[in-house]
Amino acid sequence: MTGDISHKCPPLWDVWVEEWGESRGERSPVHGSDAQDAVENWAEKDDSDNDMAVLCSGLDKVSVAKVDSDEVTAWAVQGDSVPTYTATEAK
Repeated sequence: MTGDISHKCPPLWDVWVEEWGESRGERSPVHGSDAQDAVENWAEKDDSDNDMAVLCSGLDKVSVAKVDSDEVTAWAVQGDSVPTYTATEAK
């Protein structure tokens, strides 16, 4: 097999929302180069899996910690909903 064997994925992070009754480790970890990147990746995936309106209205506190660390930080998350519409002439 050939290819770039030097590839290294960004670290894994636990992301959870206590306001939703979640605790650390309930969700699958997400990759991120740092805590902010991990929370943004989590929000993008969560929005695509669930009702976008929840994250678009904002969350005051999303908790995040590197999988192998006890240091937890909190982040506010805000998103934008940008719908796209198309039309086709009816025959």
